[in-house]
Amino acid sequence: NVNEGERIRIRFVLDATQSAARLLDGWYIDDIRIEFRQPRVFGLPFFDAAQNTSNWVTEGSWGLAPDYWRGSGGGPAALGPSTYNYWFFDCIQWMMNPARTAPQTGDTSAIVCTTSNTNTFLNAIPRTIADTTSWLTSRPAWTTPNYYLSGTVTSVNNDFGTSTRPTGAATGSAGNTWDNHFMGRWIRPISVQSGEFTFITTSDDGVRVRYETPTNSAPAGWNIINNWTTHGRTVNLATVSLVAGDYTLVMEWFEYDGSAAIILQVGNNNFSFSDSPKAGAGDTFPQVMSTSYGNSSLLLDGVLNLNNPGIATALWIPRLYYYTYYDLGSGASARVEVSIDGGFTWIQTNLGSNCPTGVSCNSTISGTTFRLPTGSNPQDWQLRSSDLRTYVNKNIGLRFRLVTGSDVRDGWWITDLQVNN
Repeated sequence: NVNEGERIRIRFVLDATQSAARLLDGWYIDDIRIEFRQPRVFGLPFFDAAQNTSNWVTEGSWGLAPDYWRGSGGGPAALGPSTYNYWFFDCIQWMMNPARTAPQTGDTSAIVCTTSNTNTFLNAIPRTIADTTSWLTSRPAWTTPNYYLSGTVTSVNNDFGTSTRPTGAATGSAGNTWDNHFMGRWIRPISVQSGEFTFITTSDDGVRVRYETPTNSAPAGWNIINNWTTHGRTVNLATVSLVAGDYTLVMEWFEYDGSAAIILQVGNNNFSFSDSPKAGAGDTFPQVMSTSYGNSSLLLDGVLNLNNPGIATALWIPRLYYYTYYDLGSGASARVEVSIDGGFTWIQTNLGSNCPTGVSCNSTISGTTFRLPTGSNPQDWQLRSSDLRTYVNKNIGLRFRLVTGSDVRDGWWITDLQVNN
């Protein structure tokens, strides 16, 4: 909006002259689009309890973190005592004709796992624990681990990378077909109390999740998540309301090639925002470090309207409050920034002014520092605040930006954001 009514020229400049030792593979640009933007305008009071990312643009790996939350009702959802029954299937040619009872010559030379043939294969096997088990046991020629694997787990947390294989897969060259092109199914009976349940999948490639009722009165199809496509590591999130009772949870997934991951986290609708969210809460989920040499933000998807609503000027003093944990390495900085020109420039002018008693107001957290609820010095959430009176009668952008160097740690968590007078 700085150049409204003017003609402009746009260029993309790659400056790679500083050090030949730092030259890499270059820069790729596609799908350039220029459009008239009408941003969302948020009035005051503004509040976000980090229950979803609908109000935000998440750069890099920013997203919802189920490991830390503030207040009650957060963390993993109570789904009852049952476990997940799982099956991994090798995507060999037999899947094109699921009625076969034994492998045929040439099957292993046609390894492929596409959206179409994985759908064909999985649709041919009834989606219950008993029927899936019966279908497989009626085909004894397929019981070798080179064709399918089965078992039970208490959580779905598989990050295979490019070389790790499912538990039970053959090692060495005998298990080469498990490096790429396989698929999985998980079924779990669950028993829940009434409430909202948030399902988060991290997948590479396709994933779909649904719940079923004993009377089949659930919405048809994949009623929670349906991203049955070939894609890189992708997070899908959906929240559903369930009444108290018994259900069956079904998830299916396939791996085409390259890296492979399938992680499912089910939580109550209470999280925090983080630059490096774990897949779930608890020690069974590995720590996720911030990205080294990173520069990414959680940006408000719109602007905050700080226009005076008609009260005395001396009484119109908008402030930002938020709660935070952080674990930053040397050279890192976590910054609160605002923009008054549509995001062309971001500033911190006067954000640390007029700090209330008992609140931290520095708009930058920097250096090797941490505040966490665990470890040798466990602490509660820190309340921080920024003074916005300099920006009264303006529409401002808001972002939380994390900059890192080579020394990275577990990151930055933010929740219960509020902008009010």
